[in-house]
This record gives sequence, structure tokens and C-alpha cells, in this order.
Amino acid sequence: TPFSEHTYYTGAIILPSPLPDIISKDIDTGNRKVNLLSFLPLYKQEIDYCLEKGEQTFLNDKILGNADTNIEVNLDRPNTCQKTL
Repeated sequence: TPFSEHTYYTGAIILPSPLPDIISKDIDTGNRKVNLLSFLPLYKQEIDYCLEKGEQTFLNDKILGNADTNIEVNLDRPNTCQKTL
């Protein structure tokens, strides 16, 4: 079931922050270290791809290896697995 009537995203994956290496991806608060993570909503077909081929393969093939895919939350992001499975 989609998150809302305004999108076809049905799930999500939590990823390490895509910040450049020159920017710290964690914050030291003194008592704790806080890691910055990214939340990427996924379409059903993308979730199925992750389950079938593994999340690392999905990330390498469909997200990191695709210059057209931006990992920011975008309700108009194309489905990277529309015809893959």
C-alpha cells in the first residue's frame, strides 16, 4: 500500500549519508556520537529488487550507478525498477 494517495512509494531504505567526505557524517555531542543517515522512499518494484538481488546490488546498480537518480526525497523520482524484474 502506498504511503499516501499522492505517491506510489510503498517502503523505504535507510542509507549512510551521501555527504561528501570533506563533511563529517557524524556529530559528536560529547556523550554520544550521532550518525547522519538518509531515508530513501522506495517503489514496490524497487523493494522487490532489493529482496531478490540484495540491497547492495540495488544501491550499486540502480541508485549509485544511475546519474539520473537523486537520493533526495522527490515525489516525482522515476521508478528505477519499472521494467527490471
